[in-house]
Amino acid sequence: RRFLALFEPNRATHTQRRFISMSETTDKNTIHLTAVPGRAKLLRGIKHTVQVLVQIKTDEIAEDPNRSRLQVSCVMDRSGSMQLEKRLTFAIHGLRKFIKHLQPDDTLNIVTYSK
Repeated sequence: RRFLALFEPNRATHTQRRFISMSETTDKNTIHLTAVPGRAKLLRGIKHTVQVLVQIKTDEIAEDPNRSRLQVSCVMDRSGSMQLEKRLTFAIHGLRKFIKHLQPDDTLNIVTYSK
């Protein structure tokens, strides 16, 4: 909630900052959130849609040998709209990053669809 509050209109605008960053520490871990807007400057008084890259980084944790096996299903939209702004490329890139964190006993199902 505190991170999202940084985007409220009365806070610093994207014209004043190139990115927003904060860290939150819990009992065991620290979470670092960074938001990088797709545009550095916007006109005031005009409604805009801006893509924002949100990066989430956490502390490294030791692998738990007793971790339960994961069974994950991923649904991928392959329709024409996913070709806009390289959406499908980014989705595949994110899926590949996710796959790197799976263990040999984990199961991943991929379901694709288009119109």
